[in-house]
Amino acid sequence: MFRKVLALFLCVACLGSVCFGLTSCKEKDEEDKGAIVTVYVPSTVIDLDPANAFYDDDVARIVNLVFDTLFYVDSRGRLQNGLAQSYKIFEDKEHDEYYMEITLKNTLWTDKTPLTADDVIFAWKRILDYENDNPAASLLFDIKGARDFNIGEVGPDDIGLDAVDDKVLRVTFETAINYQAFLLNLTNVCTAPLREDYCGRLGDWAKKSSTMVASGPYKLTKVYLSGPYDSGKIPDHYYLDDVNFKLGVKEGTYIEKSFDDNPRQDLYMFVLERNQYYFRDPERDPLEKIVKPFKLIVMCGLSAENVDALYKSGDLFYVGNIPLSIREAHANDAVVSDALSAFSLSLNENLEINGVKLFADAKVRKALSLAIDREELAKLVVFAKPATGIVPPGVFNADSSKTTFRSAGENLIATTANMAEAKSLLSEAGITPSEFSFQIMVATHNEVQKALAEKIKDAWVELGFDVSIQEKLTIMNNDYYKYTASVPQDVIDDMFMDSIVHGDYDVAAFDMSAYSVSAFGVLAPFASSFSGMSIDIYADEEERYAPHITGYYNEDYDQLIEDAFAEKDLNKRAEILHEAEKILAEDLPVIPVLFNQKAELINSKVLRKFSADYYGLPVFTNCVIPDYFSYYEDFNELISVGLAPWLETK
Repeated sequence: MFRKVLALFLCVACLGSVCFGLTSCKEKDEEDKGAIVTVYVPSTVIDLDPANAFYDDDVARIVNLVFDTLFYVDSRGRLQNGLAQSYKIFEDKEHDEYYMEITLKNTLWTDKTPLTADDVIFAWKRILDYENDNPAASLLFDIKGARDFNIGEVGPDDIGLDAVDDKVLRVTFETAINYQAFLLNLTNVCTAPLREDYCGRLGDWAKKSSTMVASGPYKLTKVYLSGPYDSGKIPDHYYLDDVNFKLGVKEGTYIEKSFDDNPRQDLYMFVLERNQYYFRDPERDPLEKIVKPFKLIVMCGLSAENVDALYKSGDLFYVGNIPLSIREAHANDAVVSDALSAFSLSLNENLEINGVKLFADAKVRKALSLAIDREELAKLVVFAKPATGIVPPGVFNADSSKTTFRSAGENLIATTANMAEAKSLLSEAGITPSEFSFQIMVATHNEVQKALAEKIKDAWVELGFDVSIQEKLTIMNNDYYKYTASVPQDVIDDMFMDSIVHGDYDVAAFDMSAYSVSAFGVLAPFASSFSGMSIDIYADEEERYAPHITGYYNEDYDQLIEDAFAEKDLNKRAEILHEAEKILAEDLPVIPVLFNQKAELINSKVLRKFSADYYGLPVFTNCVIPDYFSYYEDFNELISVGLAPWLETK
């Protein structure tokens, strides 16, 4: 009925009573608010902002539970209504008027406030704002005035977005467009409605329950932090300056200070609780009308051994991504599906090493790619495929999943290493590898990416470069908020994300996620006029477009993306995009290494039925659940009795 109702961890029947090893049982009574479901995800999910959900697949899946979208793609690749009740298209060619009206369903935010068209408008303008560095901005460029606003030519009020009333959004277009393609763009969580009164004023609004509201089936209720660890002090280069904040400088403005050491701090667990207002009349409908489980206990701070033990004992219902060291053991019982993302390496073309912009040379980038044995790395990860192009499997070639972009295209990238050719290219480029040192930046909490980065480092060292791994930690928050006149202590800062956003890295290892099921959404951000990067509004118009965050610029590529955007026939657009991908596969501003797969464990004793929607999000339907995790008013007792023995000691 609703995608989020069926999404991650949803149970349809009642459960029985065992609580993290507790043997005492009780019958379900009026005091029970529903089932408690235990979940494991390997990544430290510390930021639920939809705009930041593109660098780690595990994070994106949790964000999808908290924020709902207007439309979604079902397991068969078909467009379905999410928060949208219906839509109508209006075309008046005589007066050159083209617009769409989207009617929203009746649902409430978690603070009991109705979701409105203004919430959609705020979220979309936020994506398009030229100060926000959002590479997903091009998803909305069909909207009248959107591109001009993204380069500072017009103001936010000039964008073709209007609230006809609280529930009806009017979207005006420059001309007739392919409306199906536009609606598919709206399936991405970055386009989910947001509340301006929350995320419009606090920089870390998406990290704590007291500063955020949710539109999806679950809300964040509790975050459990471990540390701080004095031995892990690192500098926080990007923090909100307290003096400027007190003077009223724009929220979210960062200044650089390189001598402020902050101790490491980690998140080991958080709790998602049912949104009791999700598609429900609280005065009339039963509490469990739509969302059955009451709580999801999401654990991050478990060792692989403890994940395995908890899963086998039946105390862990769902493993969102199997830890690397136990993947071989679960190769036959894992539920595996393609993810719309690729583990990739972003190369900073603006970086100077010994006075040379090493990564600005396409021959160097290609040599680095040729040194990577993707077949070997796929075996290491177990659940992955060697990347053969930029666009990952599952992305549509046109407007449906019947033909994917990858299956319709060519294999553009070698999957085995060719050291001889790599060294020849470096010689042609006049590069002596021993003269260059650089680092591969990786998030310290992502064990798979760390393992891959180590192997890639070894390959590049074999080429002659001096390469090291730079782990980016999560650290204790030091951002001052003028609204509370304090520094919140219940959130942490992700230095990996900060470095990505600010382009402060040599080579960054990350998951490059598709912004939609459209290949245009994957390829467009590499063109300067579609990059979504911050621009200088005082520059001449022809100089105002900012290149991709890597610094990549190719005039021929830019023109192909312009041609693809102008082409409304999606089959013809696909032909243009295949040509564009060939240029990217030759230039390699980002080196795709592996096409990611999701490998999940579902406790069959608890959840007997399992399927997934098109994005690979877990879906539980028609579940047979013999046990019930009773709700305990004293949740701290549940944690201390059940989780304390399992949590890793840092």
